[in-house]
Amino acid sequence: MPGISTTTGLVSGINTKDVIDQLMALEAAPKDALQKRVDSVNQQKLAFADLSASLVSIKLFGTTIKKAQTFGAAKTSTSDENVLTATASNGAAIGSYQFQVARLVTTQQAVSQGFSDISTRVGAGTLTIEQGGGEITAPTALSQLNGGQGIQRGLFRITDGSGHSSVIDISNAINVDDVLKKINTSLDINVKATVSGDQIKLTDNTGLTTAAFSVTDLSDGHAAADLGLAGVAAAAGVITGGDINYLGRSTNLNSLND
Repeated sequence: MPGISTTTGLVSGINTKDVIDQLMALEAAPKDALQKRVDSVNQQKLAFADLSASLVSIKLFGTTIKKAQTFGAAKTSTSDENVLTATASNGAAIGSYQFQVARLVTTQQAVSQGFSDISTRVGAGTLTIEQGGGEITAPTALSQLNGGQGIQRGLFRITDGSGHSSVIDISNAINVDDVLKKINTSLDINVKATVSGDQIKLTDNTGLTTAAFSVTDLSDGHAAADLGLAGVAAAAGVITGGDINYLGRSTNLNSLND
């Protein structure tokens, strides 16, 4: 028995669905073309927006580099931020710097002369604050010794009467107390260093004469010689160095009178 197909006409047998779809596509062609133009314009709009942002960045960069302080700015870095940090201001000198810790900070107090009446005001005038250092216990800087010529830092060897020796390194010493501490804390020798007048005195506490008690410079240095100790013969277990604290042409006037 014959039947009716849903994809063909009732009598003609034409595929009406495809015909209708094609007609609809023809009708929609202008709309699709317009949509493509809209998409193209939107892409151009995005491209112009990106270009505008790039131009703004270039403008800001140009504004920055035309300022003189831009080229004067400096940054700092340190090998160990737990020990030392630094900041650099505009115009700071470019370079690499090394620091050696001479001693740890200690507490300090400043005491005024006092007033007979605590209610009395200081009043008009000049208030002068000066740094201390004139006390008799102030350490003598190595740079003040030998008439202001100072001490050439380096290594020297001390040999005590028992034959034991120790290399003393005063490369980072700042004052005479630092030198004495280097010698007195050496565990390889039994020698006591003290100051006697304008000289450094070394005392051999071994009580032995197995070896000659002596001081010699190392590595072509002059540290012991500048300290007045090199080549000095011991007498009864004591080496008394030459005078190293005296005035000279290089002595600064501000180092006089302590």
